[in-house]
Formats: sequence, structure tokens, C-alpha cells
Amino acid sequence: ALDKGKVILNQDKRKTLILEQIRRIESTHHIKVEIDESLLNEIVAITEYPRAVCGSFDEVFLRLPPEVIIISMKEHQRYFATYMNGNLHNGFVLVANSTTEHLAPIVQGNQKVLKARLSDAMFFYENDIKNGFKVEDLEQILFVEGAGSLLDKSKREGIIAHILLESYATKIDMPLVDMQEILSNAIMYAKADLLTQMVYEFPELQGIMGYYYAKRFGFHPLVALSIKEQYLPTGEDSVLPSHLISAIVALSIKLDNIFTLFSLGKIPSGSKDPFALRRAANGILKIISYYELDFDLHTDIARLYEAAGYKTSDLSHIESFFLERLEGMLKVNPSLIRCVLNARVDNKPMRNLRSIITHTQSLSAFFENSDKEALVRLFKRVANILEDSIEPTPIIESLLTLNAEKSLYQALKSLQSQHFANTDTHIAALFALKIPLEAFFESVLVNVENKALKTNRQMLVLEAYNEFLRIGDIKDISL
Repeated sequence: ALDKGKVILNQDKRKTLILEQIRRIESTHHIKVEIDESLLNEIVAITEYPRAVCGSFDEVFLRLPPEVIIISMKEHQRYFATYMNGNLHNGFVLVANSTTEHLAPIVQGNQKVLKARLSDAMFFYENDIKNGFKVEDLEQILFVEGAGSLLDKSKREGIIAHILLESYATKIDMPLVDMQEILSNAIMYAKADLLTQMVYEFPELQGIMGYYYAKRFGFHPLVALSIKEQYLPTGEDSVLPSHLISAIVALSIKLDNIFTLFSLGKIPSGSKDPFALRRAANGILKIISYYELDFDLHTDIARLYEAAGYKTSDLSHIESFFLERLEGMLKVNPSLIRCVLNARVDNKPMRNLRSIITHTQSLSAFFENSDKEALVRLFKRVANILEDSIEPTPIIESLLTLNAEKSLYQALKSLQSQHFANTDTHIAALFALKIPLEAFFESVLVNVENKALKTNRQMLVLEAYNEFLRIGDIKDISL
């Protein structure tokens, strides 16, 4: 009965039918239809007898940025965009819910509606170009109650951005004065498109419209790119900023969001995160990891926080917030992260995010291809044999009388003399101590009555433990 009434009950069948119809349209018109999966699923859900058909719009509208046209079609009209020779084409595919054989009136009606929408968009676009950026008007837009306007926010972001640039400038092949000017302009104009008519009409185009307007106004290409990429990454599978300068802009914006909201006591709790601060922190971690940037959670946060003048707050909460995000980002055994966080370099805990990420990933990769239980058991024995109150003293080489002692001592000296190209090779070299350590524990008694000999052997074990502490504290690993 449903089939006779032209109702296709099976959802998968409707989806297959739509895709087959689209393929025929592509072949007939020599175009490529962009299949947006979320849009396709929505159309499948709201049609009972889908009929895909091709429509068109005036080529004059192709003067608009492609994103404007695509969003007008997708979000407002549920059309699929079409391409020809890799460029946006002045065509679209709509899926009608109709049994009629005469679809022309439906196409004409949809073309009329789309023309009106694109005409409005063209008006907004030309008006925005005529009016230019009006940064001073950001003073009228409140960022968050108690944190000033968007103009105040931009000023804080500028302070953060230039401090970060001081740290990372050597990674950019460009004169410092040029980088500073580009960064200043990128931060200054990053929010300017929020004042435009186009973004008012299409909020999802913020940043993107700023990019097109900046190019039209003759800004440096990196300024335009930074405006476009300031919100990246926007999610789990999002791309990252494509240049380090735009990455610094994105870092500054996200850091200001976190610092500002934490200073006002608006800290995410449970499932509540109205300001998307967890996503901001995840984005920061991904950028730092991708560009291999040194960022110390303790010293850098304190320096940036003070320089930008936020309200007094307990910065340890911000540090903990970032560390909590690491577990979700790295997707490794959580005890490996704890292990690395308890590393000691110059007797200080590891808080450099890049090092934490690198060391954790390298440890995880190493354990994937090794007998991790045996290794952890051995190195925990190294840690457990030491007394908490033991005072470090120099190893006296003349007291090393047994072959196993000498072998371990020489292995340690060899390890300490090496300059490792990366963390992977360092970790491999550390775990290579397994052989001399096993021989040591098998044939050497540490707790002997001779105090000097006992202390010397403890120092030998301590030396091995301290070497591993440069990467992490092995006793914190639970498998």
C-alpha cells in the first residue's frame, strides 16, 4: 500500500535513491555535487518520495565568497552545492518531496527563493566593503560581564600574542619587526567582522568573512589568514592553523578565554561548560603539540596572566585544567601521564606541555612493542630499593668491586655521555639498562653491613633511577 502511494518506507533505500539520482545529474551536467553527509541525512529523514533535480542561479553571484553561497544554499534551503573544474558552479541540487513528473515549477520556485537570499547577501557584502573595518566599535560589544568589551579582549590578546612571539620567533623565517606588525594587525582586526552585516546575517561565517574582507582591503596575506584561522581547531577532527603566526593568534584568543573566565570564577564543572573552555584547552594542546612549542604550565601561565592584567586567581586551577585535558587528548594509559608529570629535571617537576606530550607518546609507543610488565617490574624495584630519606653522595668508583656493579656503572656513564636526537631514542637507551640492572640485582647485595659499600651501591641504583626521572617516574605506571 505504501509503495502504491509512493511512500518509500526504508530509510536506506531513500538514501540510495537520492545518491543514484545525484550521480545521474553529475553525469548529465558534467558537474561534481558536494555531498554533505549531515545534510544528506536530514533530507533522507524529511522526504518520503525523494526526487533530486538540478537548478541554477545567476553567475553574477559567484562574486560572493564561496562560503556565503554554500551556507545560503545548505543552511537555509537544503541544497547541495555543485562544482565544475574544481570551482564552485552556479548550480545546485535540490531534493523535492514530490510525485509529479513535472518538476520544473518546483525548480523555478526554489531558484526564485535562492535569488532573493543571494541578492541580500550581495547587498551585505558590498555594503561591508564600502564601510570597511570599524574596530573602534568593538568597544560597544560586551565580551563577558566583568571582563570588559571585545576591544578590551583584543588588547589582552595582543599582549599575550607578542609575548608568545618572543618565545617562538626563531621558528619563523621572517624579520622580527615584520612578524610583530603582522601579529598586531591580525589581533586588532580579528573580531572586526563581527560588526559586519554579513556576519550578523550568517554568524557561522565569523573569521571567514574577515579573511575575505582583509584580502579585499589589501592586508598582508598572513593577517588575512590569521583572521580566518583564529578559531581553529574547532573540534576533534578539525584542521589546525596552517602557519605559526595564525597559530599564535589562535593560542592568544583561547588563552584569553580561559584566563578571563577562570579569573571570574566561571570554571567548567561536570557537564557544564557554557563558554567551551574545554574545547579551547584541547585546541591549545593540539597546536602546541603540532608546532612543537615550548609552553610551561607554571611559569608561562603566570607570566602571561600577570602581563595581561587579569584579576587575581589561583593559577594552579588553570594548570590542573590543562593537565585534565591531556588524558582525553593523548588517549593513552593515564598512569603514563602521571609518570611523566612526576619526572624531575634539575629537581623540578615537568610542566612543559610539549615535553609532557612527547614523553607520554614515546613511552606509550615503546610499551606497545615490549614486555612492559617485566620492564615496569624491574624499574619499580629500582625505585623501591631506595630509602625516601637517602641523601645523594658521589659514587666512589674504587668501591665497585663486582663485575655487575662495574657493568651498571659503565652503562650509566655511557648513557649520560650521549646526546639523544629525540625522546624515542632516549627512552630506548634508558630501558636498555634492563640487562645490567638485572645482572646487578641478581649478583649484588645492596644492604650489606659495610656502610660505605651499602651507600655506594644505593647511589648506583639512585643514579639509574634519576636518569629515568628525566623522562618520568616509572613507579607511577600501572598496567
